[in-house]
Amino acid sequence: MKAQTTEFWTQLQEAVFFTTTDMDWQKEWKPLMFNGELVTDFDEAVKLVRAVWSHKGVGLATFKQMSMNNAEWDNF
Repeated sequence: MKAQTTEFWTQLQEAVFFTTTDMDWQKEWKPLMFNGELVTDFDEAVKLVRAVWSHKGVGLATFKQMSMNNAEWDNF
């Protein structure tokens, strides 16, 4: 069980997180997922948001920046 927990937290720390204007901007975050998988590549996350959420205000951040409530990229 400990190995699974460690793996979960490691994966989460590698994930890209998103916030939206519909959520509490830069205060509420969720891990970005695509086809049931965590998105861990920031450039791919940007492409995904541009393709899927171009009509919506979305901010992206790494785990570290998300922890500081700071979007590193947004599509405004």
